[in-house]
Amino acid sequence: MKNIKKGVKIHSLIFENSIYIYTGDEIMTFFADSVLVVKRKKSKDMFCAVAINTPKNISVNSFFKNKWQRIIDTPCNDQFIWPIDLILLSEPNPQCYLVYNFVSDSIYKSLSKLSLTQDVYGYENKSAQLISLELMKALMFLEENRFLFIGLDDDSVFVNNDRTRILLPLHELMIPDDTKEIYFTQNDFFSEVIDPFSYHNGRILKSRNKIYTYDKNSENFAFVSILFKLMIGIYPFEGPFVSGFEYNVNSAANTEWINRYLQNPVFVFDPVDTSNSISMYNKNIVHCKRWNEISEELRKMFMEFFNHNNVMRNISPTIHYSAEQWYNTLQTAFTPH
Repeated sequence: MKNIKKGVKIHSLIFENSIYIYTGDEIMTFFADSVLVVKRKKSKDMFCAVAINTPKNISVNSFFKNKWQRIIDTPCNDQFIWPIDLILLSEPNPQCYLVYNFVSDSIYKSLSKLSLTQDVYGYENKSAQLISLELMKALMFLEENRFLFIGLDDDSVFVNNDRTRILLPLHELMIPDDTKEIYFTQNDFFSEVIDPFSYHNGRILKSRNKIYTYDKNSENFAFVSILFKLMIGIYPFEGPFVSGFEYNVNSAANTEWINRYLQNPVFVFDPVDTSNSISMYNKNIVHCKRWNEISEELRKMFMEFFNHNNVMRNISPTIHYSAEQWYNTLQTAFTPH
């Protein structure tokens, strides 16, 4: 970014004759560390632009442009920070940016940071209930439009000050076809909500990098894992297998915790396999209490979904609940009788 000259023109790859001007300003936002401030040449409206990986053959790569055309043309719901344009800066080297409307930094915090200072987890918590419903609305949008979205974790769910609304930033690891897979490395994205099947089935490349595949089941696993944590306060496999290896959301060195967590996908409330059960741990009294207090239907759905054989896809077809099913079950459970 240091070599970009103020006033340079940046052309849209989506909208014909749409041109942006680089203002010379670079800022940090709550959803991206380094952002260009650009203005539309005709209207003078200001936007932020986030750099994404740019194909070497960008001038003839119709797949890349068509992918973003499909995403940008889709009317977004309220749960996403959605790009409104794709632009190409030609100097000093070809570089693509996603263009977003500005969102106020001051009223949003990630779920992980919010949980350090405020109680946001727990079935009994009204905030957890509202955030859970918002999360399932986001998943419903993805399912209805057949998008495959990667990047969900505690750090990428942004919650407003009133804890009534969420925002999920849409970055480049997304495709408008839920029948395909997204390939990624640990440097791209790796967290405690990457499903264990992907973790165990990663392939080693010649450069010694490990490549993982993320598909529709992986997307569903990530959303339901965060939902479970919102309801109970811990992740679905966070039992004795990871005891002594606390996950620290402020630390960049959580590899050991994540590896132990993903290597032992035994549900903490599995009714048959109790090897990772938390029922005997005093520190988990509150989590056990919440589990016993959620509705019978929710418990059934979680137990079936997080069953080891289902998570590892040893059964066919795998047990899958739609976002609408989760949403309706939650709404019924949250409604006072």
